[in-house]
Amino acid sequence: MLTTTIDSPQHKRVLRMRKNDSPSFDIHQKYKLNEDVIKIKKAKEIHLELIKCARNTNDAYNLHILMSIPATFIFIISLIYHVYYYLMAKEYRTQPIKSYIYLYWISYFGLKVITVCYICATTVTEIRDFTLQLIQNPLSFTSYGFFDLGYTLIRSMIGTVTTYLIILIQVGDLSSQVFFHNSTLSISDL
Repeated sequence: MLTTTIDSPQHKRVLRMRKNDSPSFDIHQKYKLNEDVIKIKKAKEIHLELIKCARNTNDAYNLHILMSIPATFIFIISLIYHVYYYLMAKEYRTQPIKSYIYLYWISYFGLKVITVCYICATTVTEIRDFTLQLIQNPLSFTSYGFFDLGYTLIRSMIGTVTTYLIILIQVGDLSSQVFFHNSTLSISDL
């Protein structure tokens, strides 16, 4: 799966479309951002609906598939076994139509399994590709690549400020006299 970058043609096209010097550009820009947020939410809803539909379809046909696939497997084995004895007994010379009947049923049951597996595998692959595309192209705002701007930055800053403040309080063994002596307030003013 290809990932896109800012240098990709589609991004350049979007950047060209966004450059506008009209007075209503700010209003349009705010409306466009709101529209983009709505599109992202719709894409998320569509993805969840696809997953729900696939699970509902699987739940609806679970029992049918559970009975159908093993029965098909048994039919194919028994048909091939009959074809083996049919060929060994050399009955194909006297009953040539039987060869076509065996071939038809083996093809039918084989295609039945192939069709069900192909549809399920294609559906899973498409949904997985969509999910991987979302995972491989994460959106994050950074300060020139040094750190991400988000809730973790707030937590990190609070923790770092607290840590340095405690270190400074423990290391800096200054008495209150130093602060009062160097300040503009005198002790008699207090």
